[in-house]
Amino acid sequence: MRSCSRLVLLATAIVATPLPVIADPISLVSLTQRVINQVSTSDTSTSSRTLSGSDSLFNHLEIVRPDGDSVSSQSSMTSSASPSVFSGDGLVSVSRDLSSSRGGGASAIADYSVIFDVTEAQQFAFSGNFRAQTLPSAASNRSSWFAHLELFEDPLGDQTSDIFRFGGVDNQFLATSGQLNPARYIFLFGGIAETGGTGTGRAATDFIFDLQFSDPAAVGQTPEPASMLLLGTGLVGLVARRRIQSHKPQ
Repeated sequence: MRSCSRLVLLATAIVATPLPVIADPISLVSLTQRVINQVSTSDTSTSSRTLSGSDSLFNHLEIVRPDGDSVSSQSSMTSSASPSVFSGDGLVSVSRDLSSSRGGGASAIADYSVIFDVTEAQQFAFSGNFRAQTLPSAASNRSSWFAHLELFEDPLGDQTSDIFRFGGVDNQFLATSGQLNPARYIFLFGGIAETGGTGTGRAATDFIFDLQFSDPAAVGQTPEPASMLLLGTGLVGLVARRRIQSHKPQ
């Protein structure tokens, strides 16, 4: 019975031993959200704001002339970043109602950039939904969006190469996935709307994006410590049971 007691104590000690804490494979270096509006007519006003961290940004500019003509610009973005997902949504829009020959226009930008380090290989999955609209369809009314994931090829950050690069001026849903090896990366996302000239015009882009990370599938890899612990505990219990049975009177 003493041997059995020792085995039980050993199994208890193994279970009580804390497992090593594993560092997160994704670490944030910097996160910047930005919304910029500019109204450019005979009067000009610019407003911009840059933040670091997770937040909601909103910006609106409008100029109304004495004759009733108006130009307006609006941009907004809500975004965040955690070690497992970068996500956000936003809207940029501009409009004009100009009857005079002086003309004028506006622009709106909402963008997001995050620099991060990968210390262990990670699987990524990106999805984005974009809606771009211009009324009327003309060169003076433009809306566009972009989404880039780039690898820093040198420590100074002077050279990058694309993991993916998307951009367009139409409505699209995009999805892609792949694997990132240990290195430093930058993820860029944004929408732009511009309008100019005389008459009535409008341009707008709204978007939602999501970049998620996960560990690669553990196919053929070394068993995890928790699995080995369960296996070892089971073996100890099996040995203890057999010893008890062998000491029972026949």
